[in-house]
Amino acid sequence: MAIQQGITGFVRIPDSKDPNKVYAIGTGGRPIIDGADLMKATGTSTIADAWKVANVQLISPQQAANYAITTPDAKSAISTPTPTPTPTATPTPTTPTPTPTKTEPKQLNTSLVDIWSSRPDLQQAFPQGTQAGTSDNSKLNNWWNEHGVKEYPNTTLVAPGSPLVTAPKTIEEQQGIPRPTITTGDQALIDFNQQMVSGDTSVSPPSETTGDTTGDTTGGDPNVDMTGWSQDMIDVFTNLTDLLEAQIAAGNTVSPDIEIDETILAGFLTQAQKELDPYYGSVIQMATQDLSDTLRYRQESFDLSAQQAERQYGLGLEQIGEARAETGEAFSGRRLVEEQRLAQGTQEAREQARRDLLYQTSGLGTAAERMLGSTALGGMNFGTISGAPTITAGQAGFQRTGTTPLYQLSGGIMGELERERTVAESLRSSELEESYRAQRAADYANY
Repeated sequence: MAIQQGITGFVRIPDSKDPNKVYAIGTGGRPIIDGADLMKATGTSTIADAWKVANVQLISPQQAANYAITTPDAKSAISTPTPTPTPTATPTPTTPTPTPTKTEPKQLNTSLVDIWSSRPDLQQAFPQGTQAGTSDNSKLNNWWNEHGVKEYPNTTLVAPGSPLVTAPKTIEEQQGIPRPTITTGDQALIDFNQQMVSGDTSVSPPSETTGDTTGDTTGGDPNVDMTGWSQDMIDVFTNLTDLLEAQIAAGNTVSPDIEIDETILAGFLTQAQKELDPYYGSVIQMATQDLSDTLRYRQESFDLSAQQAERQYGLGLEQIGEARAETGEAFSGRRLVEEQRLAQGTQEAREQARRDLLYQTSGLGTAAERMLGSTALGGMNFGTISGAPTITAGQAGFQRTGTTPLYQLSGGIMGELERERTVAESLRSSELEESYRAQRAADYANY
C-alpha cells in the first residue's frame, strides 16, 4: 500500500462548518470526496484499511490556512486584528485601543499510545491496541476516528516519543476539570454494599453513635470495619441487623437452608422417574423390538437352510444308489464309501452354519446388553435352535436332539442407556429439590 505521490498526510478541522471533512495535505489541501477517494489516495482496498493508513490528524483553522486548505468558513475561523486607527491631530494625542485577537485553544501533540496508556477502559477494551497488525489495534484506530477526536479536541496525533510531545488531555481536562476519582466515602460505600450482599449474617449490629462517624472504628462491632461510613450507612446497617434479630426472636427461619427428610427426597426421585419414564421406556421398547425381530429372522433363515440341506442330502443318496445300480454296484463297498462321504460333508456344513448363527446372535445380544443393561433385557425371549444334527450314512433325514438358546444374558451389567437414565433422574430430582427449597424460603420470607 502506497499513498499517492505528493500527499504528505491527512487532516480534519473540528472547528469548521464541516468537521468530518478529510483533507489531503501536500497537494494544496485537496478535500477527500468520499470513501472511495480515500482508498485511492491511500492505495488501499477497504475503507477500514484506508482509515488506518490515513491516520487522520486534527488541526485548527489557523493550521489549515498554513496548509493552504480553504474551508467554507475559513475567513471567519481565522481571526485578524482590527486595524489600528490613524490618530487625528488634536491638542491631546490619544492611544487607540486595538480589538483583541481571538485566542485559539492550545494545540496538543500526543500519541495514541499515550492516550491508551492513560485510559484503563481502553486497555480493557483493546488489550493489544498498541500492537500493530492486531484486530485490537484496528479497533483502537476506529475508536479514535469515531470518538477520540471528540474527547480529545485540539489534539494532533504524533508518533510515540516524538519531540515536544504532550500528555493527553480530555476536553474536561483542557477546561481545567480534573478527572473524577473515587473518594474515601465512595470507597466505603462500595465496601459496605459488598459486605451486605456477601451473605454473612453472623455479625452483630454496631453500637449506637451520634454525629458524624466518618473514620470512627471504635464504636462499632469488631467484626465490621466501619472506616469511612456515614451516619446514613450505619443506620441502614443497624436497621437490617435489627430486622434479622427480630425474625429470629419470633421463631422464623431466616436461612433458606431448609431441612428435608428422606421421605420427601424419595418423593423427588419418584417424580423424576415418572417424568423421564415415557422417554426412556420408549427407547428401550424400540431397541428390544428391533433385537427380537433380528434374532427371529436369523432363526427362521437357519431353519429354512437346514430343511434345504436335508432335502439335498436325500437327493444325494438317491443319485448315489441309482449310479451304483446302473454299474452293478448297488451293494458294493464303493457305494458305502460315497454315502459316508456325503453324510460327513453334510454334517460338517450344518455344524458350521450352526456355529456361525450362534456367533452372530451372541454379538447382537452382547451389544444390546451393554447398551440397554441386563435389567431391561431380563424378560426377553431370545429364541432357540435345535441341537447339532446327527446324520447316518445311507439313511435319509437328520436326527436332532435338544435345543440351544440364541443368546444368554451375562447378568449384572448396567448399560450405557441405564447409566444415562440414572444420571438424568438424579439431576431432575436435584432440580425438584432446589425448587422446593426456593419455595420454602420464599414462604418464610413472606411470613
